[in-house]
Amino acid sequence: MKKIFTLILGTMLITSSFAQQPQRCSSMEVDARLRATDPQYAARRAQVDEHAHAFESSASGAERLLVTIPVVFHVVYKTAAQNISDAALQ
Repeated sequence: MKKIFTLILGTMLITSSFAQQPQRCSSMEVDARLRATDPQYAARRAQVDEHAHAFESSASGAERLLVTIPVVFHVVYKTAAQNISDAALQ
């Protein structure tokens, strides 16, 4: 019985230590690697960047459209005290 308990406790400790590792986004590293290794990727990204810069410089402040992005909040709570008010979300 002690062996099973020790095995379960050890598994829990190892699993929780991995769960506490901070997550980080590696998109910039992947972008840099793809730019260095894939000429087609680099060319496509350059096209996107040129298009964005051309749009930015061609439209004056009055010509730019207001874009509304709908956002939905899913608030998960267990007790009423944990709930977030609509005013706080707004």
